Amino acid sequence: MAAVLKSPSRMNKTSTFAATGVLLVLAAIVVIRYEINAPARTAVANLTAINNITVGRTTEADLLRRPEFQKLERTCFGADCLYQMAAENSFLARLHLAPRTSLWTVVNVRDGIVTGVSVIAWRAGTPGLVLNQVERVTDCDYSPCIKDLITPNHAKHGTRISFNNLSNIRNHMPEAVNGECLSRLHGCQSNTELMPVFTEIPQIQRN
Repeated sequence: MAAVLKSPSRMNKTSTFAATGVLLVLAAIVVIRYEINAPARTAVANLTAINNITVGRTTEADLLRRPEFQKLERTCFGADCLYQMAAENSFLARLHLAPRTSLWTVVNVRDGIVTGVSVIAWRAGTPGLVLNQVERVTDCDYSPCIKDLITPNHAKHGTRISFNNLSNIRNHMPEAVNGECLSRLHGCQSNTELMPVFTEIPQIQRN
């Protein structure tokens, strides 16, 4: 039986379809990688934006010299105002590849002076975590300290780490909180993974 030869035009079409398929697969991989990695990049950028802020000393004018704060909406409740940024692993959470995890950074100001800097971490199904810089720690007799947040019916709804404006933690916010957790498959499973600063606080300072 004589061999059936493909025409050049049919071969060209096959090659074109194959090349298009490869390009589509590569494009999909790029998009997926971007969607997975974007929350961690955003979280790290947000943490870097609040680095080196000193409660009671940094002014609102100082904040607005930082490019990140120039793009934020200022929300006020009377004389108290705040700037907030957020990152969330929405893509991985939608695919059920990690528990929904959010990181919020919040800077409070009053009368032109920073009065508080907080990072709020929330993982679906677990109590929240708060890393909170204040001018003076009132939760404990020392700084930093860890305090469980308990509701009136004795349920734990979170844990707060408080530190004063002299603590060196304020200069290491990207290291104190692990923004990379938002781009990990299965996320970070423990408080110390999500907030490595936990490991730096002596047991005696944990209430």
